[in-house]
Amino acid sequence: MLLVDDIYQQKQEQVENFCFDEKVANVFDDMINRSVPGYRIINHYSTIIASTYLRYGDTCYDLGCSTGDTLYRLRQLLQAKAHLIGVDNSTAMLDKCQQKLSQQTSDIAYTLECGDICELNLKLATVYLMNFTLQFILPHKRLTLLAKIHTNLKENGVLVLAEKIKFSSADEQANFDMWHKMFKKSQGYSDLEIQQKRAAIENTLIADNLEQHMCRLTRIGFNKVYKACQFLNFVLLVAVK
Repeated sequence: MLLVDDIYQQKQEQVENFCFDEKVANVFDDMINRSVPGYRIINHYSTIIASTYLRYGDTCYDLGCSTGDTLYRLRQLLQAKAHLIGVDNSTAMLDKCQQKLSQQTSDIAYTLECGDICELNLKLATVYLMNFTLQFILPHKRLTLLAKIHTNLKENGVLVLAEKIKFSSADEQANFDMWHKMFKKSQGYSDLEIQQKRAAIENTLIADNLEQHMCRLTRIGFNKVYKACQFLNFVLLVAVK
């Protein structure tokens, strides 16, 4: 049964920094669907794109796999028996991921690993997926992590990256912030919930703008970088080595 996100319904004297603990893991599927415009479509597109690159025996990483939505969808789509590796630094999220995948009928093999993706020894892979993960990595570590991914991608391999973005123009940022807030209200969140969630996440989710993403991926050495889709201030990027 899908548990409803009610973490910020009650007034909190002091809002703690957001973290992916057991409390969040229990309601995460509801939280992300109601907080991220186009989440299901972005997630689905990311797995469609990934599946077009994977062949028999290939490896695919899902870095920041959370509760396993992306891995689940990818196992549904894949025809070739690739090996999927899900990585997350939250044991609570990985427990939910394991529960979800274990209930699925599929012969696509997977491995789940708990650890810091910045410190992980990555294997050579054909696809790397990062759906709403990089934004939680400290900004000064992002270039190094992406460079390590690029090094461990096969030629013509692909990085599929979904992110919340910010905007250079103050007016543009204000409009997208307002539209995002209205989206969350349309999903049943109250003003108090939105305010407290924003306070919790402002020091842990640090967004880059689209130009930063595109320039950084090109600088690292990706041959082509595409914006596959955008829903308000959330985008899906595809970087081909």
